[in-house]
Amino acid sequence: MKLQNAIFHTVGEKGFIPSLTKIVSKDLPLKTSYALTKLVKEVETKSVVFQEAKNSIIKKYGEEKDGGINVTKENMEVFLKEFDELLNIEEEYDFEKIEISKDLEIELAVGDLINLEKVLEIK
Repeated sequence: MKLQNAIFHTVGEKGFIPSLTKIVSKDLPLKTSYALTKLVKEVETKSVVFQEAKNSIIKKYGEEKDGGINVTKENMEVFLKEFDELLNIEEEYDFEKIEISKDLEIELAVGDLINLEKVLEIK
């Protein structure tokens, strides 16, 4: 299955990774836990590569300030274009949709379900 790098772009507590973390922390049947563990490991590996590329773009268009690097106003447009390209890159993941029983007592917000709809199938 292919997923875009946009899954790594998290704003606060919202996004694919925080939603995935919520479900992984639950007590689930063995088969479901196993499939989720495989997915998490693969996501973690690809996340490192994404973060390195993101940091490279920030350094390319940013300036050091107060111990961090901030993208300058004059470079913002070209930064956003390149960052958008990075977010839209599709990566191949080795998994099938993971089945989750609707009878399991897992509390997820609607946003979490939307974030995870490409990887979960609720039956």
